[in-house]
Amino acid sequence: MVDNLYKLIIVDDELFIRKGMESFHWRSLGFVPLGSASNGKNALELMDKEVADVVITDIKMPVMNGLELSRILQEKYPDCRIIILTGYEDFSYAKTAISVGAFEYILKPIDLNELNNVFLKLKEVLDDKKKESKLLLTYEKQLEETLPFAVENFFEGILHQKVIDLDEIEEEMEFLEISAKKTWYVSAVYQFNVTQNTVNSEHNSIEVNELSKKLEHYFEENNASSFFMNDTNAIIAVINFDTRDGSATPYETIEKLIVGSLEEVSSFLKNHPLWSSQVCVGDIFKNILSLSKSYTQCRLLQGKSFFAQGDKVFYFWKEKIDFVKTLKEYPYEIENKLINAILEGNKEKSNLCLNDFLEEFLKGEFQIEPEYIKSIVNQLLNILDRRFNKNGSSLGSVIGIEPPFAKLIERQKTFFDLRTCIEDVISKVTEYINNINDNNKTSSMVAVKNAIDYIKEHYYEKISLNQVAEHVYLNGSYLSVQFKKEIGKNFIEYLKEYRLEMAKVLLKRADLKIYTICEMVGYDKQQYFSDSFKAYTGMTPMEFRQKTNFN
Repeated sequence: MVDNLYKLIIVDDELFIRKGMESFHWRSLGFVPLGSASNGKNALELMDKEVADVVITDIKMPVMNGLELSRILQEKYPDCRIIILTGYEDFSYAKTAISVGAFEYILKPIDLNELNNVFLKLKEVLDDKKKESKLLLTYEKQLEETLPFAVENFFEGILHQKVIDLDEIEEEMEFLEISAKKTWYVSAVYQFNVTQNTVNSEHNSIEVNELSKKLEHYFEENNASSFFMNDTNAIIAVINFDTRDGSATPYETIEKLIVGSLEEVSSFLKNHPLWSSQVCVGDIFKNILSLSKSYTQCRLLQGKSFFAQGDKVFYFWKEKIDFVKTLKEYPYEIENKLINAILEGNKEKSNLCLNDFLEEFLKGEFQIEPEYIKSIVNQLLNILDRRFNKNGSSLGSVIGIEPPFAKLIERQKTFFDLRTCIEDVISKVTEYINNINDNNKTSSMVAVKNAIDYIKEHYYEKISLNQVAEHVYLNGSYLSVQFKKEIGKNFIEYLKEYRLEMAKVLLKRADLKIYTICEMVGYDKQQYFSDSFKAYTGMTPMEFRQKTNFN
């Protein structure tokens, strides 16, 4: 495994050379190709999307030649290293290449040993570390080994609009021996939702890969070409098909094909009882470049499938896709009630508040975007975590999952999964809180004593009943009742009297000014301090000091 791979782009108007260069053993030298371009203009478009560390470019090309490309690269990307390919040994070309900032030039036809040595030297320049080179495999063997990945990358490029030149697409399809000559194109996503305690990403990926092979065989038997890109728990499909006998519409044909493919999915799910599936099918188009639009529609449908339970198929032309990015009015009050109920340790009340909270996202004519809902739940968990942090604990330690909580939330593939996840958090947190409260209830004086200790340590700060209650893991109202019961006075009265008792001690020190003492015992305004002191002792602070010093 080579660390710190540097990115490179290959630019040449001859497809055979581009593909041959792409199959070179770059990784063993510490490099990885981002892609290739047939001229300088296309190369700059690739660089605008993702900046490469190295550009290998031919001199003579249509639209924009290699020297012009090199000049622009040096202006826009001064850190990018340039390797010039030239079929001319004339020194003027080499001189020009070096003058526009080229790192090196290589003569065509390319000597593979020379190419290897140039990049070994370039690697040293880029990171001052020499890597052992690997044996060069033949272009034919490299292509044979990487062909499945090349096909997958080809369709990924189309789905994500990285390739927009139809002539270039047709040329690459011929080179990769891709047969997709039927009339209609459509994108589909087979999404699998897995119960969280069964998640094993590596195992799931193998399972999904096996299913994609069965689906490919199914479509082939039904005279449709299909190409698949696998994610951990998803299969992204590109389907190329014709209407069968002219009597069925393209929509009827693809629906029949998808329904038939679900037999393979159902057979697969029988061996995975904790899995469920949703299939999202984008619209149908005649042009292969429109696959990106069909795939975008699949992604929109996945937002719809987020709210579905069980196995279901969504067709773009049948579904109403209207999402709003945020709630018109955020339910802050309900959220606050939910947080307080959780921290009270009241599981039943928490779940009721959770239901009210989540229902706010399901109201109205349009559905809320799933990503927004997930971000709100992430925010909720972070608020709880901050509350625990104030008391020297953490939400992660309570629920057994360390932050960032976004990773936990992202694994929830449906709204039902997300609700179940939050309910599980509520269950663990309320149980934890109740255990603490039960321990305190054995003697309410324990909690009150801890609260008094906190007051004595922080009386000079701006502290509140809720702040102290959080410190002793009690609800504010409950602490107030216990405080009155054990001490005979409420929290505010005790805090005020303690501050004034400390002021009496400090007033005996002649070196302290009264306004300084005022601040030292937690008062902002000296007049309010003086009024409170007189109400408590019957004397102003100055009168108390004079009497104390006199005695």
